[in-house]
Formats: sequence, C-alpha cells, structure tokens
Amino acid sequence: MKILYVITTTCVGGAEQSLAQLAAYMKEQKAEVKVVSLRTPGAVGVQLAKAGFSVETVDMDNIPTPIQLFKLRKIITAFKPDLVHAMLYSAIEMCRILRYFTKFKLVTTPHFDMSKQPYLLQAVDRTLKSMDSMSFAESVYTAQYLIGHQNYLKDRVYLLPNSIDKKRFARDFVKRQQIRAKWGVSLREVVFICVARLVPEKNQLLFLKAFKNILAKHPAARAVLVGDGPEKNNLELFVTSNDLTGKVIFEGQQTRVDEFLSGADVFVLPSNIESLPLALLEALAAGLPCIASQVGDIPLFVEHGRSGFIFKPGDETMLSCVMTELAVNEPLRKKMGEISLQIADKKLINNQQAYYKAYQKIIK
Repeated sequence: MKILYVITTTCVGGAEQSLAQLAAYMKEQKAEVKVVSLRTPGAVGVQLAKAGFSVETVDMDNIPTPIQLFKLRKIITAFKPDLVHAMLYSAIEMCRILRYFTKFKLVTTPHFDMSKQPYLLQAVDRTLKSMDSMSFAESVYTAQYLIGHQNYLKDRVYLLPNSIDKKRFARDFVKRQQIRAKWGVSLREVVFICVARLVPEKNQLLFLKAFKNILAKHPAARAVLVGDGPEKNNLELFVTSNDLTGKVIFEGQQTRVDEFLSGADVFVLPSNIESLPLALLEALAAGLPCIASQVGDIPLFVEHGRSGFIFKPGDETMLSCVMTELAVNEPLRKKMGEISLQIADKKLINNQQAYYKAYQKIIK
C-alpha cells in the first residue's frame, strides 16, 4: 500500500501529531509512506524526516496558488499513491481540486471546526466535497456538522475520534520531580498547565487572567504554558504588566509533552474553537483534572463536577472560580484525576488500526 499524506502545515499541533502517529503506524504495517507539507516543514515535519520519512513541501505562504497546485500534482503523479489522505483546510481543498485533473483515491480529515470558517470557505468545501472517497470525522461534533450543515453524504462520513498512546502519558513520579525542580516549585505547590498553540482561538489570555485572579487566595500557584505561536508577545506583555513574572512559565514548543503533564496538577484549555483536542486526551491519560471550555466534543470527555469542570467560552469568572476550587482542594484534585484516568481507559481508542482497515476497503 502506498499512502501520500498531505497537510497544510507540520508545526506542533493536534492535526500534525495525529498525522505523525498515523504515518508511523502505517510504516509499521509495511506501507510505503510519503508526507507533503504545503508550508515549509515545521517541527513535526523535521521529526518525520529524521525518522526516515520522505517529507516534501510546495512552499506555500498563506494562500495556495496555481504554482503550488502544479507542484502538488507533480508529486502525486510521480509517487502514484494508492491513497491520498489530506488534513486541514488548504490541503483538503487543493487535493479535491486536483482530483478533477488527476486520478487518485482521496480521503480527508478536517481537524478543525468548519463552523468557524468564513462563509465563502464553507461554500468551497460544500462544492468540492464530492471528490472524497471518504471523509473521516475526528469528533462527533465534526461529523454532525459535515452532514447537517455541509451536506456530506452519511455513507461517506466515517467517525474516527482522535486517539493517543495512553502508555506514553501515564503519570511518572520521577519525571514529576525532575520537571518541578526545573520550574523551581515544590511538590506541594499547585501547577496549572495549558498545552496549545499560542493563537487567539486557544485564548490563553483568559487562562492568565483567571490565574491572576486566584493568586489572592492561593499565592503559591504557578501557571505553565506549553506551545508557541503569534500570541506569545501579547501573553508575555500581560505577564510583565501584571507582575506575574516568576509565576507564569513559558515552555515554548515541545514534542515531549508527557514530561510537562507529569509535573502539573491541573490541565486548563480555554479555547473558543475545538473539535476534539489531542492535548485534552493527553491530560486525561496523565490523570489530571481538566478544566475546559464548552466547545466541540470536550463535554463528552470531561464530566463536569467529576473529572473537572466545563465553562462557557470566555467566562473569566467561572474559570477563576473553578481554578480556585482546585487550587485549594487537594482531595478533589486527586479524586477528579482518578476519574480522568477512568475516562481515558474507557473512551480513548486506537484509531490507527481503524484507519488501516478503512484504507484497505477504500483501495480495493
């Protein structure tokens, strides 16, 4: 089986990490795998190349041009894949356009919230969707939106929720000691962690505002941001302007997120937009109580009041209240963390095997 993965970017993000895990699994199954990153390969692309994968780019900037379409078509015709799997909006639509001129089987996984796209882009998606042999939905929310609003055919939408390697994120006390020593915090201090790209839709600024609010009652708390992106300067400015230096730790872009989750006590994800974020699944597998906004499939994985708390996007008051509750209540943190582990054991599947079986059916 020859598989060509096409993705808009290979920076560190949920879609990119899903692709990397899927590519590695397919290689283990003896498939011949090639990866195309429309933009210059980021950290995940570099990591894939170091692992022996063929990674190419069409050097796209912000908007694809006919030149990039031509380059992508050239790669596809030279590789002659049994299947092209496209992820993220630009990669999906470019591959769909090429299906008009080049014969290949195409499957797609959005890995983004289509409902938040501009109307024109939604219209383009509806127009080109028939080019897919199959559309994989990474969440129930995505599947419902594609069928209900984008008019996808039910028999061409296959629900395959995001998944992770649960063993990798199991709590590790040695890692916990090491990372907290690096942060300069004792085992008794409470650490809130947010793992996400530093972009407006992830709304880390709300996390920092709520964190500032809880310090009056719990001054020993710390906040850790794992990720990088265009919002970093604004977030750093907020920290310095509000006398939070030393209380907030920026860890930047990381590939070994498990180490940082082991060092934390509470996971926070204040996103305005999500489908089913990998970072949340990783936090569940790490046994952390989770505080997250009520978007996408998050409420299906965080049981409000049992494994953590759900709040409406942008609700600073609610976020501050539940962060304060978990900061001062260690028994509750432990109890919620145990329930997070139970949810991870029950709900997190190995979707790579399911993808492989689906691929085999499609190429027959």
